[in-house]
Amino acid sequence: MSETVLAQPGSGGPGPGTPAGPTDVPLDGGISLLLAGGVAYGIKHLKNRRKKV
Repeated sequence: MSETVLAQPGSGGPGPGTPAGPTDVPLDGGISLLLAGGVAYGIKHLKNRRKKV
């Protein structure tokens, strides 16, 4: 059993050969979490280094 599927014209996407526009990237939440995690990791690493010396 097989079916033929045809795309609908004007489906909202760019057509062939049409350059895509810029994509919005949400930088607010992810960057702040990564930055906070990096700071916490750095502080822990420094505390462990001072304990060894």
